[in-house]
Amino acid sequence: MIVYHVSGHQAVVNSAALAWSGIGEDVPDPAGGSFVRDEGGRLTGMVTDAAMELLLPLAVDIGCHGPNFHTALPTEHLLGWLSDAAAPYLSAGVTTVCDPQVSARELRVYRAARAAGTLPLRTFGMPLSHQLDSLTHAGLASPFGDDWLRLTGMKFYSDGTLLGGTAKFSVPYGERGQFPGSLYHHPDQLVDLVTRAAQEGWQVAIHTQGDAAMEHTLEAIASAARVSGPDPRPRIEHCGYPTVEQAKRFTEYGVIPVNQPNFLYDSGGDFLRRLGTGRTGSSPCARRSTSDCARCCPATPSSPACARWTPWPTRSAAPPGRGPTSGGSRASPCTRRCVPTPWTRRTRWGSRTVSARCARATSPTWSSSTPTWSRCRRTGCARSTPG
Repeated sequence: MIVYHVSGHQAVVNSAALAWSGIGEDVPDPAGGSFVRDEGGRLTGMVTDAAMELLLPLAVDIGCHGPNFHTALPTEHLLGWLSDAAAPYLSAGVTTVCDPQVSARELRVYRAARAAGTLPLRTFGMPLSHQLDSLTHAGLASPFGDDWLRLTGMKFYSDGTLLGGTAKFSVPYGERGQFPGSLYHHPDQLVDLVTRAAQEGWQVAIHTQGDAAMEHTLEAIASAARVSGPDPRPRIEHCGYPTVEQAKRFTEYGVIPVNQPNFLYDSGGDFLRRLGTGRTGSSPCARRSTSDCARCCPATPSSPACARWTPWPTRSAAPPGRGPTSGGSRASPCTRRCVPTPWTRRTRWGSRTVSARCARATSPTWSSSTPTWSRCRRTGCARSTPG
């Protein structure tokens, strides 16, 4: 039996699953993951991040480049999921999505749906970083594709998950300070990967939660900026808890923080329990000035198992949202002090985040929160990004 955590960064397994996978008490922790043990050194059945790859029936080997969601499933099954997504997403007003962890398997499925005319939403895909060498060898970089299916930034992971205890902070967190956090790559390796991707022309997008991981991410982005083109648009996914000093450097590097405000409502009580009020108040989801909020892209998770994904709850959860979590507590006392950011700016910034410069749409594009119309002066077509 294998039970996933909603974050996708950890799982609980029973002894039968460990035996089926050939994992014993002497198993070493892989890079970017761990097998949690009790005080006696025995396996507890809790598995985090890259260690999950050793347990699950997978279609793709991604090594230590992130949590592996690519379970072995028939292509017909995956195509059916795409078809099933049409009604709930379109009825909620979502017409464009960004898949932030695309392997060759997913790309083949998207291409098959595109060729058959059954791809229900405009889809931007971010290849995972384990494919950097193969894509470089093929001479492929972003942006690549058409209005319905396009490759955009390349996805990297710096640290893990807040609730799972693997976000990397400078000071351990948790109710008893029991979580030191972990990294997927040595900081020098992350710098090398991100810089090489930027040099090849990729927009970079780095999953980052804790302030220690944020420092490594910003070092990588700074290195990438020296070899990037004139408009690199580096993304920091989640962008959980930067320090004030780190947040000031976002403007210097042109960073786009991609937040998921719904987590404040759905899991805000757990954040308070794990992080305390001091750290939760530093989240860019919960506290930023008007100028900072204008530069954020409030995204919605694509899976309802992770958090609510519809646009309207996302907008209400983001500043200047009322702040209470689903349990009634307040994720941050600062949320009432933010001035509303116009919905149009959120939508346009969302389009800019996925490098959509001129979307020829016949309906509004929901990049993050709400549909907005404007006209491209060059072509006259509908668009949802400035410039």
